[in-house]
Amino acid sequence: MKVYTIESGISEGAIVEKLALKGAGIEIPAIIVGEDGRGRERGILPVQLTNGQYKEWQEKGRVRIEFAEVGTTKAGKPKLFAKDSAGTDETIICVFRTHIGFRGGNNHTGDRSGE
Repeated sequence: MKVYTIESGISEGAIVEKLALKGAGIEIPAIIVGEDGRGRERGILPVQLTNGQYKEWQEKGRVRIEFAEVGTTKAGKPKLFAKDSAGTDETIICVFRTHIGFRGGNNHTGDRSGE
């Protein structure tokens, strides 16, 4: 599937960052959305990178993925598996980085064009 990010417009791909696991002392590649705080949550989506992407991620601390498939971790939670091409053009993956209301509201307000 093709991956897109919605943040002040639509861009192709999504940024995969380093996430330090507390207590384990390791870093994993993940798409991180949101933030911790009162009435807020930080969403973490682990990503299994391709070999080339993994090397870039280790060197730079982040990498952009363009294609992925949705799968699960060993614990049964969602995980993305980065791919070199789209398996289908019928479905896509969207990463929303827009504002989503105030303390529990659920209105995407950060990317309206005014039209």
